[in-house]
Amino acid sequence: MGRLGLVGGLVAAVIGVLGWRFLRVVRTPDDGSREPIPVDGAQAWAESMVASPDHNRLAVRFAPSTIASLELLPEGRRFYPRIVEDIAAAQHSVHVIQYGFKPGHVADSFLPVLVERAAAGIPVRMILDAVGSAVSGVSKEMLDGLSAAGVQITVHDAMPPRRTGTIGDRRVDWTSTGLGHVDHRKLYVIDGRIGWMGGAGIEDHFEDGRFHDLFVRVTGALVGQLQATFLGSFAELGGRLPDGALSDYFPDAADPGTIDTTFLMNWPPGWLPVTDAAERLMDGARERLEIMNPYVGDRGVVDRIVAAAERGVTVRMVVPDAVHGNAVAYAAFQHHYDRLLAAGVAIWEYPALVHAKALVADDEVLVGTLNLDAWALYRNPEIALHIRDAGVAETFRRDLFEVDIAASQAGAAAAGQRARLRNAVLERMAPLL
Repeated sequence: MGRLGLVGGLVAAVIGVLGWRFLRVVRTPDDGSREPIPVDGAQAWAESMVASPDHNRLAVRFAPSTIASLELLPEGRRFYPRIVEDIAAAQHSVHVIQYGFKPGHVADSFLPVLVERAAAGIPVRMILDAVGSAVSGVSKEMLDGLSAAGVQITVHDAMPPRRTGTIGDRRVDWTSTGLGHVDHRKLYVIDGRIGWMGGAGIEDHFEDGRFHDLFVRVTGALVGQLQATFLGSFAELGGRLPDGALSDYFPDAADPGTIDTTFLMNWPPGWLPVTDAAERLMDGARERLEIMNPYVGDRGVVDRIVAAAERGVTVRMVVPDAVHGNAVAYAAFQHHYDRLLAAGVAIWEYPALVHAKALVADDEVLVGTLNLDAWALYRNPEIALHIRDAGVAETFRRDLFEVDIAASQAGAAAAGQRARLRNAVLERMAPLL
């Protein structure tokens, strides 16, 4: 074998190993051995994580809890000002997990209040994804400025080397923990009393109409579990937190609420409560199933949707149109239009990049960060709220799906042999994209 052949063989071997390590689908069955963490146990769990950070212990199961209120806010022009308002009013702590935080008009609305709260002596802590937030690229100067102003920022590295600690004091951690998986979570926890969850980064395209997304604002007992998740994640990335009791971060909810809700988190490799919940809702829908998602690239998900329609469930989907959506993702999903439409699924194409991730099955709602593609379903950290309440389900139908369907056009299968062949090829590649 010549030198060129040897090099080619080595490259192929490396690609094969990396593909097996990071692209394979791993599922860890929930055998019940993980004791669910109730709200009144969230503080103790967070304290144990701070005392002894452990990546694997973030593969956690949370017990069902309650929320007192839920506000559904579609469109960045609606939810960004409200989030900033809550941060500006914070009296104890501001905690943020974000996949995408980049300079721009939206970031400019966040920066002053983050700096002001830190200057007022209120801990402001952030977890950012290195890839999604371009931490070493366009966002570096902005993040260095925040760090200098007292904002504590940890970073999840999907690419080596993995580093721990906060910006300004990061050090190499010679492990592969977390590598190969981007942190796709988006979460704000204000004073341990208010939680925000949705699909949007702090980026201009979520405000100016190019991307269509949503956030929900919740209060109630469950916020304590959101707080624990942030604190455990921050500690695992090397962020510094107070030693001992963290009771100040877990205030009693003024109103624990009565809306039955479970907080779910996927944690790679293999721990997939959000994915499991999405599959159960699709499989268990009896009368109505509504899905809004930008990337429906998993064949198993499509099979579940078709099966629901074929057993008589009214199924409606809202996805991006061909002009505004991701071209590859659109083509891969359109490959399935024949099956979906033949089964009776109503596909509505919205004139923007639909980035919201919402699933409503009868009287249950799943809302959060889960795309319906292989990366989100099986590989990345993801979060969601599973809400079991007829009133909340009706709110999503009335204020999200009905509004967006009215602004959409009915989807149609691809016409022409070339387009169909292209879609078929891209659909086969979808698990890798």
